[in-house]
Formats: sequence, structure tokens, C-alpha cells
Amino acid sequence: MLSSKYSTHESAYSIVTAHSIIVGFFAIFFIHTPANAQDLKPVNSINNPKPVKIQSPTTPNKPQLPTTPNKPQLPTTPNKSQFPQLPKKFIVLPLGINVGEANIIPSVTVKGLENGKEAVDFNNWLVPFPSVTQALRLRVTTKDNGQLELRSASLVINLDPSILVNDPDIGQAISIEQIRNILQTPTEFSIADYAIIFSPPWLTRDIDGKQHQEKEPPIILEGLPQIDPPLVSFTGISQRTNFNQAQGSSFGNSNNNLDYNSEFKVLGSIAGGSLFSELQQSSNNSSSGWRLGELQYFHPSPYTDYILGTQAPFWSSLTRSNQGNYFGFTLVQRQGYIPSNDTNFSFGGVNAQQRLNGNEVVRTVSGNAAPGTLVQLVAQNSNLIVAEQLVDSSGKYQFEKVITAANTLAVTGQGINYKLLLYPKGNLSTKPEEIPLNYLNLRGQINQGKSAFVLTAGAKRSSTNQNLFGNLEGLQAGAAYYWGLSDEITLGTGIVYDNSIQPYTEILYQPVNFPLTFRVGALVNTQVNFNADVRYAADNFRLSLGGDEKSFNSNLYWSLNSQLALFSNWYSGGAESRLETGFNLNLQPLFLSLSYDTSSTINGTLRADFRPFLFGVRKYRQQTNSELFYSLSGNRFFDSTGNGIRLVYDADASNYLVSANWVYRTPWLNINGRNLLDFEIGYGTGSQGRGLIASVSTNLVSGIGLRLTYSQVSLSSNSSSLALSLSTSLLTQPNLNFNSDDSKLEKLRTQGGIVLKPFFDKNNNGRRDDGEDFYTKDIELLFLINNKPLNSLGISRAEIVGDGASFELPPDTYRLDIDPAGFPLGWKSVEPAYAVKVTPGTYTTVLIPLIPSYVVTGRVTSPEGKPMIGVSVQFISRSNPKKTVTSVTSNAGIYYLEDLKPDIYDLVIDGKPAQPNTLEINANSETFLELNLQP
Repeated sequence: MLSSKYSTHESAYSIVTAHSIIVGFFAIFFIHTPANAQDLKPVNSINNPKPVKIQSPTTPNKPQLPTTPNKPQLPTTPNKSQFPQLPKKFIVLPLGINVGEANIIPSVTVKGLENGKEAVDFNNWLVPFPSVTQALRLRVTTKDNGQLELRSASLVINLDPSILVNDPDIGQAISIEQIRNILQTPTEFSIADYAIIFSPPWLTRDIDGKQHQEKEPPIILEGLPQIDPPLVSFTGISQRTNFNQAQGSSFGNSNNNLDYNSEFKVLGSIAGGSLFSELQQSSNNSSSGWRLGELQYFHPSPYTDYILGTQAPFWSSLTRSNQGNYFGFTLVQRQGYIPSNDTNFSFGGVNAQQRLNGNEVVRTVSGNAAPGTLVQLVAQNSNLIVAEQLVDSSGKYQFEKVITAANTLAVTGQGINYKLLLYPKGNLSTKPEEIPLNYLNLRGQINQGKSAFVLTAGAKRSSTNQNLFGNLEGLQAGAAYYWGLSDEITLGTGIVYDNSIQPYTEILYQPVNFPLTFRVGALVNTQVNFNADVRYAADNFRLSLGGDEKSFNSNLYWSLNSQLALFSNWYSGGAESRLETGFNLNLQPLFLSLSYDTSSTINGTLRADFRPFLFGVRKYRQQTNSELFYSLSGNRFFDSTGNGIRLVYDADASNYLVSANWVYRTPWLNINGRNLLDFEIGYGTGSQGRGLIASVSTNLVSGIGLRLTYSQVSLSSNSSSLALSLSTSLLTQPNLNFNSDDSKLEKLRTQGGIVLKPFFDKNNNGRRDDGEDFYTKDIELLFLINNKPLNSLGISRAEIVGDGASFELPPDTYRLDIDPAGFPLGWKSVEPAYAVKVTPGTYTTVLIPLIPSYVVTGRVTSPEGKPMIGVSVQFISRSNPKKTVTSVTSNAGIYYLEDLKPDIYDLVIDGKPAQPNTLEINANSETFLELNLQP
């Protein structure tokens, strides 16, 4: 029976061999036979695996080479000498390959032997390597060092191709033992199915199929038309005035006291920089005249900044100088990096320390692991694979230039945290070892090999009542050089002159993968002035220590769980020294915070939200403030509109005041989202007396904010008082706009903006003429900034402003693409993209002509009125007969032609004149035309 079995299989082998010859003949025939492009079918990725592009923050296309490039020794890859010698009795067997219960390959020839009941010496059977990769869905990539990278849903390994056998009968082959051990795939032989059965891990286990982070496309500006901001512009002004009048009994006697203060702000731009000034007036000045609060010119560029005017010098944290008390000039020169490009801004302009912040902080992530381990660098917030590496025989892995902090349009934050996932033997079906990577971002930290130079010269400025500017007193100057000693340490050193030369030093330290930051600066004179700041921030524990030569403070916060946290605050600085310790308890909708300090007082806060009731109490030392609010609105909520009853109790060491008030807010809002009317009236009684309390805020007049408060009694006085606050702001860019909020004016001190004005250029002359309208519908869909849609960036939302749309951006040059998908039907842009320069203090206006791109569509029908399917419709230009636009009709006989220019066209169906046979398109034609045709 055994010999009979062999004979049977020898016959089968002959049949298979003959079949292979015939198949090979036809394959050669079809290879040399031309193919119609419409007959070509996409190749199945399982049969023809494509190489995987591994994204890496270092050199993305450069493979990770092993220590010994020629013959790396991987624990999962036995060397050639270990490969068993095939028994001479093995024969060619035709059988199938199953993956689980599914038959993947119906017939393939393998080298092996079976006895009618089971496989003989199954471990040493040979299976064609291409058939194994097809069945197991392995993508095979040949690396530069000659190794093969095999990748599936559950496995990533490197394979030395020299361990494969080049069998004369079945070609390149791999043994069952190697499939089991190296490919980590359980494999059996079924005599009933006469097939090899693979059971890869992805059949029975859920594999976490993470996505690779896409590589950001480069921002290409070369060759694009450049749009520059105006050389000089006036952006806006704002004014705010507060009046406060108090009296003993009535507003008619001579004891009235009137206090007032005003501020007036102006913003513009000159030659690529913002120019800001602020004037102040107060009745506290004996002359009641105006004085200069701020005057600053700020001119940024990628590597050099200029600051002229009021500012804080770079050593101000050591001398506790306030911005505005120093007037001078500062130069910031960066080498090898550009400044932070985030959309955050701070009130009060800029200073040199802020401009040292880099756009990103990069580090090298390295470690040790067993050879053959797959190490993935994964972003914690998105779970995307940033980079991955198979550990070679050196047992080391390394990821270079990993961005651990970024301040860009798309990513804005203090730090970017990652985690390392280590899969033993590249087996993705196992639970990986997880190593968290947490980074803090020290502002001013500079990467290794990069540096910055700061030069400041000026003088102290003291305010006087005699003149607007004030007086300058004594020269103060300084120069410092900052450089990155390593990716962890930044050192700054220099000199400062203030009556004498003083050495200056600053050290910034942030260790890799340890949530600690350390910053200390020192200025040496007759005594040492220093300022230190040390912070430790883990997931549930934060500790900060800081101080100078005169004081010390510490803050500790420890979150025990989602509901309970402990805190402690210690300040030591003379008479104000104190230690406070307490806890926070968060039991939604109830929050309680209690603490005890060394002055033997209990401080605390209690908030409760039981709609329609809202309750709050705050006690700090001798001050107590409590409030109970009941919403009378029908929806039980009191947010920006509605009305309700508010009960208030305030007390200090010797006085108290209780009041009951009715609050009303109109449901109508102005264009800035503010209530047109906010009204409150009530009655109070306390230790100082009793009386009426009322306030009203209104924005009825566009651009003017008005608040009026009247009270006959307060916590500390029974004198009647009247307070009036008036504010207004006028922006001349991007269009004339009154606004009661001056926050945009402050924002534009350090940022600029873009105004997009697409218009229908009907006569295609590149200029907007009378009768050519602007296009503002769905304008966010029309543009891309640096290859990204507007709504995906951390920028302000595009705001429709009359004849265009505006948004703010940090100073830089941006690529502005016009997305064809957002074009109005029948129109297109003359230029596909622009390079737009943004400078602080002003908007850059981009006029975008949309020229007609005529669309003609319709139905082609036979004389009997039936749709003609698959016929060719051609529009042939008479001015240029070589220019032909063609469309093939659909199953409904519909044709569609676009991007037609004004011209006279001859209409042809399948080479024959159509009816009608001509069409004229001119400037008066609609951009979308419907025209039915017949042969």
C-alpha cells in the first residue's frame, strides 16, 4: 500500500508538472501580448504585498541598519548551517493551504511526505515562500542591507533570505519548523483536507491595528506670487474711562468726591512691525494730565527681532523690574532655530525672554531591548505610530529628532508626550511592555547646537506730572549669549551694566523622560541677586519650589483620586510668611475646598449646582462672600440669557451686608455676542445701613460698552456712590468696525492677520471692476493654509467681514492654496497658490480673482428621443481647432464638459455634426449651461 501511495503521488506530480508547463506557456504568451488599459485590473495586495513606509522623526526613508550589515544575527533567524538536510525520500506533493477553516490557496506543490494517515517528518517539509507570504498576508520589503522585512497584522520581523532553500522543484522555500518558530505561526497538516493549515494569531485575537502618523508635506513657497502687507497702516484705537462719585447724604452737597481714570490705546504698523501706544490719565495725579503708559515697536523675523520702547529687559526677573519702567532697544538674534509660532498671545506686548522660545524642542529617545524586539514610538494622545524600529543584534534602539514640544499652528502646547511599546520577537499579538515618555517644556530652552544672542540698551523711565513721556534716569545695558549645551541643558551667560558691570548667568535644565524642570538665574553685584524655579509634574502629583535672595515659596498638589486631592502652599518672606494646607473634594455637583494656615484661620470654598439653584461660599481670612441664585427661566438654566433671584451675604471682621436682587439678561445679542441689556436691582441691609443697589450694562449702541452702578449702602460705608464705565474700540482693519472689546487690538500687537477677498472677475482682467461681486459663501472650504484647512489649525475662526473673511495668524510667510473643491460652480482661480506674508499689527489683504470656467452639460438623444449611451461628444474651438474638449455620455445619455473658455465651438457627436452644431460662449454667458444634443 505504501508503494501504491507513492505511485499515485508520482502520477499526480507528473500531471502537476505538465499543468505547470501549460500554465507557464500561456503566462509567457500573455506577458508578450499588448493589453487594453480598460482590461487591466488592480493587483490584489495579498498576492503582491507592497512595501511598508515606516514614518520616523529622523530620516524617514533611511532604514535602521544592524550593527553588522552583512550578516546580522537575529534570535528568530537560525543560520544556514542550522537548516536541516532534506531526507532523500521527500517528494513533491500537490496540496492546499488553509488559514483556519478558509482555503486560501487551492493547490500548491510542496516538498514532503505522508503515509496516508499523517505527515512524515512534518517539521522539515518545504513550502514555497511566496505561497506562505500570500496565505499569511505578509508584506515583504527588501531592505538596503539585503534583509527581508516581513509584516502582517500580528508580526514584524527581519528575515535573512540566506536561510531560505532554493529547491530545484518548488523554487524558494521555507520549512514548517521555520514557519512555526520564525514566523510564529502554529501549523498543522490535515490528511482529510489534504492541506497545510496555518493558524496565525490574528485569526483568534484582536490585534490593535494602530495607524502610522502621516509625514507632513513640505511647505513650498518658491515660485509663488507673494502678497505683502501694507508698508504703513493704522489698525485701530480704543478708549476706556471709569468715573466714581461718592457722597455722604445726597448728590447735591459739596462733599462729593469724584475719581476717574482713563486709558487710550492706538495700534498701527510700520515697515513690517507693530507700533503700539497707551496713554493714561487719573485724578490721582495732581495735574490730572495724560502720561505715557506704553510705547513699543516690535519687528519680528524668523531669526532676528527688534524691540524698541517700553519693555522688560532680559534680566528683569532678577531685579524685579516692571515692564514700562524701562525704555530702550533690544536685539534678539537666533542661530539654527525660529521662534515660537503659536497662536497664544499675552497682554502687554513682548520682551526678549519670550522671543528665545523655539518653535519646537527635539530630543533623542534611546534604550536597550532584546534583539528581534519591535519598538514602536507612539503618541499618547492620538495612539498614532510616530516611528518604529526592529532591534538588531546590538540590543539597542534609537529614535532621533523626536519632537517633544511644539508651538506651531497645528500643535500648540507645553509638551508632547509619547509612549514606547516593546513587542518581543516582533509579535504584535502579545501584550507589549509599555514605557511612558513624559516631557515638560521649559520656555527659553534651546536644543543642542543652537544658540541665541540678546543685546539690550536703555534707561529707567519714571513718570512725572510735568510731561507726557516722563524722565529717563541712568544707562542700563546688557548682553547675553544662550546656547544648548545638550538637549537637556541650556546655558545663558553675559554681563549687565547698571552703575557697574555685573556678571549674568542663567541655567535651564529639563532631563529626558523625567518630569522635572529647573531654572535659575543670577546677577552678581555687591550682593548676589538670584531667582530660582524648580517644578516636578507627574500625572497626579505636582510640586514647585521657587524663590530669590529675599523669599521662598513652594506649592504642592497631590491628586489621590478623581474626587480627593491634597495641597499645601508655603511662602516665606518676612512679615508675610505663611503656611497653608488643605484638601479639595469634588463630588459632582458639589465641590468643597478647605485649608488651614499659620494665622490660625480656616479658608475655604464651597460650590453647589442643583439646578435651578446655584450656591457658592468663599472665605479667605476675615472676608466671607456667599451667594444663592435661583433661576426663573423656563429652561431651569441661567447662562447668557434669562432672569433669576440672587441672594448675597458679604462680611469682614467688623461689618456685614445682606442683599436680595433680581437679575435680568435679554435674549438678544449684538454682533460681538454680548447681551444688549444686563440689568440687576435689589435692596441691601447691613451693619452700615440699608438702601437700594442697582446696576445696568448695555451694548445697544454698536461699539460702545456702558455700565452704570448705583448703591446707597456698601459693606464698609453708608455713603451713596455712582460708578460709570465707558469703553469703545474702533478697528479700521480689515474693515471699519466699532467694538466695545479691545482684546483684538491687544492681540494684534504680536500677531497679524489675513483678509481673503475672492471676487468674480467676469472680464478676466485681474482687477475688481464695478459689478463684480465678492464671494464669501463657505469661504473656509476654499482655502488651505500651509497645506491644512483653516478649521484644523489653532487659529481664530475665519470671520466674515463685509466683502471678505479675516483671521489672525502669528507673523510668518504662509502658503495659501485655493482648493478647487471649494470653487463656485463655473468659476476657478487664476493662481492656484500664493505666498502671503503676515506681520504684526496689521492685516494682509489678498484679492483673489475668480475667472469664468464655463460648464456645459446636457443629454444626447436619438431622433426617436432615446438616450444615446457611450457616444463621444466633442466641442472643437474655432479659434484653435487643435483644442478639443471631449466627454463620453453616461448610461442616461448625459455628457459633461468643463473649463471652457469664451469662444465659438463646433459640436460633434462621434465625429459627425450635432444638432445644434455650434455654441458661442462670451462674457455675457452664464457659467453653467445646459444644452441637449441630437446627431
